[in-house]
Amino acid sequence: LVKHQSNFIWRPNVVPGKYDFIIAATDGFTFDTSSFIITVHPEIDLSINNTEYVATIDEVFSTKIIIKQEPKSENFIYSLIDAPKNMKIDNIGNINWVPIPPQVDDYNFQIKVSDGIATSILPIYIYVNSPPVISSRPPKIFYLPQGEKMQFLMESFDLNKKNNLIWKLLSGPLGMLLSNDGQLTWEPNQLGYHPYEIQLSDGIDSVQWNANIYVNSKPIITSKPQEVINTGYKYEYPLTAIDKN
Repeated sequence: LVKHQSNFIWRPNVVPGKYDFIIAATDGFTFDTSSFIITVHPEIDLSINNTEYVATIDEVFSTKIIIKQEPKSENFIYSLIDAPKNMKIDNIGNINWVPIPPQVDDYNFQIKVSDGIATSILPIYIYVNSPPVISSRPPKIFYLPQGEKMQFLMESFDLNKKNNLIWKLLSGPLGMLLSNDGQLTWEPNQLGYHPYEIQLSDGIDSVQWNANIYVNSKPIITSKPQEVINTGYKYEYPLTAIDKN
């Protein structure tokens, strides 16, 4: 008895469905045939999904995995590979995550989708941003004596390692300046309240600071006291003053 062996190879580039095959073996005198059916199962196409995202700490990040498959399977199994521990994906492909402060910067992970036969994996990149913080700022009402110049160095910090912080004066009195390093300067020319607004941005998220400068003119006593009084008399001195504010 002599055994012979051969390989049947087919790379289907056809519409999914059932395909009939008949193979034959012959020795030149007689032959035998065998018939069988191969079912071509549709692949799971995840290419229409975004793969790069930006999230913000303490805010809900959510997205849905979209599947393209014809004909579409009835059920799919979704799973996360190397994802953050507090990230969840449900049985219809919804991803939900609230990143916490220690989870800033870069995250690379994968999403696996299977219908029990076909499997596809989608790589995902998320940059988790922490909004900048204005850590040193003037009080809500900054009292500035008339004739003096305001100078205040705003300070900030950001949990992200690579962010470049940008200071911007959104509004303020004429002549107010805010430098790139957060130095706020102003020489007042009017008394009273002067509102201003400052923004600090990391290019993704921003915070604002709204406050007022109150330019104050010190009061001036205009009355003159009587400097001589007779013994036994009651001394009364009516005070008068003016204030330009």
